[in-house]
Amino acid sequence: MDFQAALREFQWVQGRIIEADRQETAAAARRARAPPMFRPPSPPGYGSSQSNNAAAGPGTRGADQQRGIQMQQQQQQLVESRRTQELALLDNEITFNEALIEEREREICKIQQEIIEINEIFRDLAKLVHDQQGAIDVVESNIETAAMETRKGKEELSRAALTQESNSSMKCLLVTVLGFLMLIFALVFIA
Repeated sequence: MDFQAALREFQWVQGRIIEADRQETAAAARRARAPPMFRPPSPPGYGSSQSNNAAAGPGTRGADQQRGIQMQQQQQQLVESRRTQELALLDNEITFNEALIEEREREICKIQQEIIEINEIFRDLAKLVHDQQGAIDVVESNIETAAMETRKGKEELSRAALTQESNSSMKCLLVTVLGFLMLIFALVFIA
């Protein structure tokens, strides 16, 4: 049960991390699409050129205004170009981040599957150990019985050795006594 709780907690944490990554990516996308807070600078000497243009005459003033408009258009095109490039870069970064998130999710799912497989292996191993416990108990009982029987056999062999020694000395004594008795009978009959 501890394993299941740890697995659920791991999945929850990974979900939170993935959600935070997605929110961060979405926020970056929103920032990229927001209109820029850029105000193109006015052409240099704009205020002074107007006063000079008034003194120079109406033909010069129109040319200066046209140059000023062209400069503003060029600056706006430059700003738009930069903004388009930044948006493209941010879109690429968002796509890359989303791909990383998806890859991370796949790896997390793979790790979760491997953890589940390892859990199943441990359960199978525990079942095998439990099933083998009966056989182990029988072997242990047989070993204890064999040890007791070996001790009893050793004691009986010791007793048999003592009995055999005493029997052989008895046999010698008996043979000696019989020999004396036969000698006595022989002497009695011969005499």
